[in-house]
Amino acid sequence: MKYPKLRLWARQSRGQTAVIFALMAVPILAVSGFAIDASRQISMKKHAQEAADAAALAGARTFKSAFDTDEAKANATEAFWVNIASSQADAACTIDRLVADDVTLTVSIEVACRVPTMFGTGVSGKTSVAANVTSQAAAIHRIADVVMMYDVSGSMDSTELDHLKVAGTRAAEIVIGVQPGTRGRVGIVPFASGVNAGDFGNKATGRVSGFDGEGDDRTVSGLTIDRVCVTERLGATAFTEDTPSAGQWIGSVITRAEQIASPELDLQSSELCPDSPVHPLDDRLSTVKSAISGIKRSSIHSSGSNTAGHMGVAWTWYMLSPEWASIWTATDFGGHARHKPLPYGDADTVKIAILMTDGIFQWTIGDGFYDPDELVRTANANAATEALCQGMRDAGIIVYGVGYATTAAAEAVLQNCAGDPTRVYTTNNASDLEEIYETIAGEYLGVALIN
Repeated sequence: MKYPKLRLWARQSRGQTAVIFALMAVPILAVSGFAIDASRQISMKKHAQEAADAAALAGARTFKSAFDTDEAKANATEAFWVNIASSQADAACTIDRLVADDVTLTVSIEVACRVPTMFGTGVSGKTSVAANVTSQAAAIHRIADVVMMYDVSGSMDSTELDHLKVAGTRAAEIVIGVQPGTRGRVGIVPFASGVNAGDFGNKATGRVSGFDGEGDDRTVSGLTIDRVCVTERLGATAFTEDTPSAGQWIGSVITRAEQIASPELDLQSSELCPDSPVHPLDDRLSTVKSAISGIKRSSIHSSGSNTAGHMGVAWTWYMLSPEWASIWTATDFGGHARHKPLPYGDADTVKIAILMTDGIFQWTIGDGFYDPDELVRTANANAATEALCQGMRDAGIIVYGVGYATTAAAEAVLQNCAGDPTRVYTTNNASDLEEIYETIAGEYLGVALIN
């Protein structure tokens, strides 16, 4: 009872809210400030990532039309600044690293952005927060099977052939890809006065593996089953992709007078047979590059300098045809499941034939194709070429022609074969071949973020 006023004051609650609010205001404002700054940081990082991705894709897309690292970097830089312009106005960004690689066909970018803090300065002492991002994109084939027909006749000198091999190697790198995961396969068909089908030739002509002539016991110095020279297909299946079978085998028996070494020109002793065998579709880049590197120029002696391009065209089609799966996968003849041609009609699959020659097709072998008159032989070879190319195109295969130092007549055959003048490339400079093959392969590149 001594202090009634003091006790009355102690029981009053008015004004405590203000005190409590004052005590809580600082942490509430701090948390709110941090939330706003964090939100701005997250938003900026998202925007920076989108701009970096757009930049990497724009750079990689350059490789579809030009394999120029400076142009790829310029396009990537421009794309980044265009896309980052719509971000927070007070943000500051720099491109810390930008690399374009025309071998791996990748573009990598590292970006550093900083966003000023709105509330953090007084609480945390930070005047800005970081939003750093990276991106990498590549130009890649999704699924592509490409067969390259190579003219290795005697008219291709060593320098020209070297340029052609560099061009083919570059195309293989683009199609198969050097990034993890396989996206394409490449096959090789060298030709001169004939086609060396290797042991696959025995399978396609209905003989046993390793067969080298009139009988299994026949021996000729230096023979190997890597050198089996096949001839034209005859009869109703001449210009088809029909699976080799009884009555529909690939031709091999020759009855004309100009015979070399034996009645069968698929003997390994024949000069008509190139040293370099075909190599079926393969997704192993190192193996394909090795096959290309090993291609040899055909002998300039006798018929070695002649050009039986129609036979190269035929085997190019066979290599891409699903009808020939039993040939390319026959393990007893060196086949493997990896060589199996994909089916037609798959929207995600591209089948491409690149037919290269340095001259007119003027050499034939089989009955109904060969004639002592070169003009007749040439007409027969060209007619066969165009019929085979029409069959490829009807099946959905995209045909390209590459002519090196060719005549107008040879270019006309390539034009008819491709069926589209934009798919025929000609040059008199062997060093242009690499750019041509890059251009063809690049047309089917897509772009994708890979990191």
